[in-house]
Amino acid sequence: MSLFEELDRPVLRSLPHSKYEYFESKRVGVNIDYHFVFEDHMYSVPCQHRFAKVDLRVTETTIEVFLDGTRIASHIRAFTPGKFSTLPEHKPREHQEYGNWSPSAMLEKGLKIGASTAKLFSAIMASREVPEQGFRSCMGILRLEKQYDRERLEAACARALAINGLSYKSVSSILKSKLESSPLPEKPIQLTVLHSHIRGSQSFASNIKENNNADTPNNRQPEDSKITGDG
Repeated sequence: MSLFEELDRPVLRSLPHSKYEYFESKRVGVNIDYHFVFEDHMYSVPCQHRFAKVDLRVTETTIEVFLDGTRIASHIRAFTPGKFSTLPEHKPREHQEYGNWSPSAMLEKGLKIGASTAKLFSAIMASREVPEQGFRSCMGILRLEKQYDRERLEAACARALAINGLSYKSVSSILKSKLESSPLPEKPIQLTVLHSHIRGSQSFASNIKENNNADTPNNRQPEDSKITGDG
């Protein structure tokens, strides 16, 4: 006991307030839309940290984000692939531009390909919760110009816009399949089918008497069913 009092007690610390929780560490890059990807789900960080390399501390329930040892974001862990977890305080201020990476600048880049490309970019950004979430799709589409010529890319964007294919994958698939010059499928005409085989409620109402008679005995034999002998 004397040794405990002399050696151990002076360095004892208080018990932790919470039980030990297993965590995973990972280093990831923040994308142009100020989101990073973990297990195919996108999480936001403050928009000024786009393109930064950050460290994650991932537990069963939370994801903490650290930049140079300082925590810059924390999210409830999500398990929905392809979705976004975006905190309001991470979004850029309205109409605030960040160098060349603003929605208006992205539209200008699309216009260099053609009017249809710019319209597609506008539709992509409008379909997202915030415009910056569509930046990656737009940048991916722009990179397709290196593989395909500008005219084909513009035609593919026009087709993607017509079929509501608001993603990089849609444009890439159109180009790979060489569908950009194919005529667009016509929208089927919805016709109201009217013919004598469709009965209304009045048809069933008129059969009520017949249905009631079906439960009564009928011992009469139709006259045309009588059997006549030869003699």
